[in-house]
Amino acid sequence: MNPNHNPATPPHQNLPPYPAPDSMPPQPQGTTSFWQCLLAAMVWFGAMITLVSLTIELPSAKAAGGLIGSMLAPWLLTALITWLFFRRHRPGFGILLLVSLPSFAVLALVFGALRIVGRS
Repeated sequence: MNPNHNPATPPHQNLPPYPAPDSMPPQPQGTTSFWQCLLAAMVWFGAMITLVSLTIELPSAKAAGGLIGSMLAPWLLTALITWLFFRRHRPGFGILLLVSLPSFAVLALVFGALRIVGRS
């Protein structure tokens, strides 16, 4: 038995009190808007357009329009997939960027392959 313990005082009264609910940091509330997901996917949309434009010379404005048009569906679907993952959470923009990259890359490859198959 503890010699410093007063048997008349319950042990729980010696403990410091829990912090009041007002002093605790607030939990992140809210949802991720679809516009944030569109912007995160647009970063990869712009990066893909820039990368393709730098690696191959586009012969005409029609070819450039075809490139941009072929990337619209992966861009929109990537934003939708990212939004479906984070619609009830509020992550930072960097997390949205990291999550949207793999889906944009896969969708761009799939739609590019479908476009090639459609030509032949």
